Amino acid sequence: MNDNNILFISFITRITFSLIILSLNIPLIYKIISLIILDFIDCPLFIPNVFKNNNICNYKYYQYIDKTLDILFYYILYFQIFNSNIFSKFEKNLLLFLLILRTIGQLLFFFTYNRKFLFYFPQLFLEFSLSILICNSLNLNNYIKYFILFIIFFIKLYFIEYNYHFFTPLHI
Repeated sequence: MNDNNILFISFITRITFSLIILSLNIPLIYKIISLIILDFIDCPLFIPNVFKNNNICNYKYYQYIDKTLDILFYYILYFQIFNSNIFSKFEKNLLLFLLILRTIGQLLFFFTYNRKFLFYFPQLFLEFSLSILICNSLNLNNYIKYFILFIIFFIKLYFIEYNYHFFTPLHI
């Protein structure tokens, strides 16, 4: 099977499952966890194991579509978060800020193909959404909640995003 067919199957699968999950009447926490899992298994697990192709995830075409799908699903999720009463106004604004920040980074990446922009404008929306939901369900005070968010920010940004966007090669 050629690379284009593999990518087509991968993206159709991801789009289908993501839209089904986002349309279900289930708690937001399950939607967030599901989107995290779908994004993770798409390339690290699905394509290399099913299609025996380890390089396709680093192709420019894959990166563009993957990043576009990510941001699309994040905005759909944000509208659901915005319409919920689980998050405070501050938390909703924080998540919107993170979403807009990532959108700017992705646009800069699309125009320059420089992945450093994805590091400078990191994807923290899903992790923060999940963390805020968990902290709120545990009735943690704001100091503890924001300390946890800071730790997640530090780990995500400096251990995951930095290594991925500075040391993983991309192919045209």
